[in-house]
Amino acid sequence: MEAKQRMELLLKELGLTPLLLANKLGYNRAQIIMFVLSGRNGISRSLATKIVAKFPNINYDWLRSGTGTMKGKSIASPVLNYDMVLSNRVDADTITSLLNITEYELCKRVGLSQSQMRKLSGDTLIKIAQVFPSLNPEWLIGMSTEPIRKECERCDEKDRMINSLLELIDTYKQKLADVKQELATTNRKTGTSK
Repeated sequence: MEAKQRMELLLKELGLTPLLLANKLGYNRAQIIMFVLSGRNGISRSLATKIVAKFPNINYDWLRSGTGTMKGKSIASPVLNYDMVLSNRVDADTITSLLNITEYELCKRVGLSQSQMRKLSGDTLIKIAQVFPSLNPEWLIGMSTEPIRKECERCDEKDRMINSLLELIDTYKQKLADVKQELATTNRKTGTSK
């Protein structure tokens, strides 16, 4: 299926005109959508990423290549680049402040080093959005002023609970390490005294 046909199906599914879709994606004119509908352009990574950020139930892979179905999870994550990520995107300090966690905790949850987190590339923003589903992906890339998804108002509570459980796990890991060390010390003392 060609990009033109996929765009037509998308507009029909969303019940939008090209101009309304363009406006929802932050464009003033429908030119980018019309170029796809005319067959002049395909659906770029940037456009597909914006569509998926606005309509998370739409499959990124289907938009880009026709792989899979229109709705559902993508096989590959959309790739953001610095040109697409707007200059007013959020920074790590803003994210940690909103989530009420430290930068270390954010890095640990997302699985990145602090230097990677400070760069805040498009891929990093995607990982953050995946780990913290309450965060609005549009807000992360500077396309929205609403940081929390409306459907995830209780996600903050869940995140706080998860954070406290992670802290508890870390505490027990430390206690276990201390006990193991004590046991090893005791075994050495009893082994050498015999």
